Amino acid sequence: MENRRGNWVVTPIVLLSCFVGLIFPADKQFLLSTYLDSNPIESLSNPEPTWGLKLQEKVVLRSVYKAWDLNSTFVGQGFLEPSLILDSKLVGSAMIIARRALIKTWSFNTHLESFQKLYLKELQLSSRSMMSIALERRPDKQTKQSLGISGLRSQIDRGALYSYLEGQAFLELWRPLTSTLRSEIKLTLGQARFNDLPVRELTDSSTVFIVEGKDQKDQFGRLTIHLRHQGRMIYGLALTHEIVASNSIFGEAKTWLVKIYASQRMGKHSYLHLVLQGMDKNYQHRDLNALNLFRDPEEIIQNQIHCQLERVIDPNRSIYLQYGYLKNETIFNQWFYEKQILEVGLKLSL
Repeated sequence: MENRRGNWVVTPIVLLSCFVGLIFPADKQFLLSTYLDSNPIESLSNPEPTWGLKLQEKVVLRSVYKAWDLNSTFVGQGFLEPSLILDSKLVGSAMIIARRALIKTWSFNTHLESFQKLYLKELQLSSRSMMSIALERRPDKQTKQSLGISGLRSQIDRGALYSYLEGQAFLELWRPLTSTLRSEIKLTLGQARFNDLPVRELTDSSTVFIVEGKDQKDQFGRLTIHLRHQGRMIYGLALTHEIVASNSIFGEAKTWLVKIYASQRMGKHSYLHLVLQGMDKNYQHRDLNALNLFRDPEEIIQNQIHCQLERVIDPNRSIYLQYGYLKNETIFNQWFYEKQILEVGLKLSL
C-alpha cells in the first residue's frame, strides 16, 4: 500500500469552481438544502440517523479555442452533519470535454474527469481521475459511432492509501429507431490492476492462501443495451451484463444491472424525476468472504430508488423535495448496507 499523500487536492477543486464562476461568463447554479440520512456511516447493524446541510455550486463553461469545442463543468460541495461532525466532508469534481472536427462527419474527442472527496475525520481522501480519447462519427444528429480507449486511477485513504489502475477499450453505437426513440449499444473490454493487493488462491482442501509478490489483476467485459425515449416525457431502460475474470479467487464475478428512469412534467410548473436500479452480483466463490479496502461503498450505486419532485418558482429559482434509497456493497464482499435520504432544497441559477 502507498503512503498517505495528496489530502489537500480536494480544496483547490472546490475553490476552482468558485473562481471560474466569478471570473468567466458561465452558467452557474447554487443549491442549498437540508437532509436526513438514516445511515451516514454505512453501518451494517447499527445505523445512526442524522440531519445535515448541503451547499453546492455548479459552473458550466462553454468555449471555443482555435479548432476545439470545449465544455467544462466544475462542482464544489460541502456537507455538514452537526451531530456526526467527523462525517462532514468536502467534494470537488471537474469534467472537461474537448472536441475537434476532422473531416466530414468525423471528430476527435478527449474527456477528462477528476473527483475528490475529503472527510473531516483524519482528513481522509477518496479520489478518482479518468481520461479517454475517441474517434467519433456523426452522420446525422441522431446517429453516433465512437471507438476509443480510457484510463482510470482510483485511490482511497484509510490511514494508508489503497489504489488501483484501470484501462479500457470501448465501442459505442447510437442510432434512432423512431423519431423519438433511440438505441445505444456499448461494448467495453478492460483490465484493472490493484496495487499491493496480493492474489488469493484456493487449495484442494478449500483453504485460502496468499501468493506473496503477486498483485491482483482483473480482466472484464461489459455489454450495455440502452433504449431512450425523448418526447414530452423522457424515459429509458438500460441493461448491463459484466463478466470479471481474475487471477484471485475473490475477484471473479458475473453481474446483471437494470436501470429504469423517467422525467415528466406535472402541470405547468412542476416536474417529477424517477430512477430505479437493481443489481445482481454473483461471485464465483459465494461461500467465501473477502475484505476489499479498494472499494468506497458510498460511491458505487448498485440498488437504488430515487424520486424528486421539483417546483419552478421562476426561471432562476426552484425548490425540490427528493427521496433516495440505497443498498450497496460494503468493503466486505456480499455484505450490504442500506440507507434512506430525505432532502429538501432550493436551486438558484444565474
